[in-house]
Amino acid sequence: MCFGEKTGRSAFIAVRGTEVVRLNDPPPIYENPVCIGESVPISAGGRYICDVGLYVSPAGAITVCIPLMLRDGDVPSDGILTIRRIADVMCRWTHEQIDEIAADHFYQRDRQAALVIDAMASRGLLGYSSKQALYDSIDQALSDSNLLFVPTEPSSAPMSRREFIRTFSANRGLDPDDLTEFVCELETIGGVVAVVRGSQLIVSYYGPDGSSIIPLIYFKILPNRSDVFVLPLTIRHCLEKNGLPVLAATGLLEFFIRFADKDLLNPSPVDGRVAMLYLKPDTLFSGVKDLVSQIKSFACALSS
Repeated sequence: MCFGEKTGRSAFIAVRGTEVVRLNDPPPIYENPVCIGESVPISAGGRYICDVGLYVSPAGAITVCIPLMLRDGDVPSDGILTIRRIADVMCRWTHEQIDEIAADHFYQRDRQAALVIDAMASRGLLGYSSKQALYDSIDQALSDSNLLFVPTEPSSAPMSRREFIRTFSANRGLDPDDLTEFVCELETIGGVVAVVRGSQLIVSYYGPDGSSIIPLIYFKILPNRSDVFVLPLTIRHCLEKNGLPVLAATGLLEFFIRFADKDLLNPSPVDGRVAMLYLKPDTLFSGVKDLVSQIKSFACALSS
């Protein structure tokens, strides 16, 4: 990502705590940003806000690219509100969430998970001796809501569910009716919803409080392929941050292993954990009845 040249109107929006400031040039700490997420869904109180692109600089400064149409070069009031809402969500994150996003991003792109420090080191931007300082700076930027927002041209009209399923299935050589029936079957479970967000269809479960949302299964369309996967670490993190029992997910996650694409299994070399569990869609679809039972047991465990 390259920051643009000076314009007559503001091209960047800096959030510093509760203050929103328009800039023509980004501060030096934002230079040399590394992309760690291209379509990261942001939600608040169970309500989807938008997908954003996330970048981190060697100084630990965070840039957020948001789909936002400028009006005569200025950010409209509803855009400022969206920026504030995103900043309010991210101020509760730590470098651990940023690392989870990075691991998912690089695994999808390169089939090799990488943390933020790994990405910096591989590009010669930082050495591993700078890891603690980098993560301290990231934590500070998040907790202080010290973020740089860059408006990007919104994409064309979002895909309908039917369009998504047709494209996803074509990439995998699947019958789109099989995916349609699979998703509809899951949505018969109370609290389960499937929503298309950008290039992803996400099947999520709303917790017993009706506001905490736990993403269960991701269907993602990429330029040359389509993938279906589960993010075990994200499920556990969502449960933990909402005060729900993490152990409630054990049975469900063990069940997903039955459908794992072992050719794409890539445990972390650090702790052996799997950040992204790729699944074989045809076998997953055939096990939908058992999956429904597992999700119902998961929901029951959360409510008890």
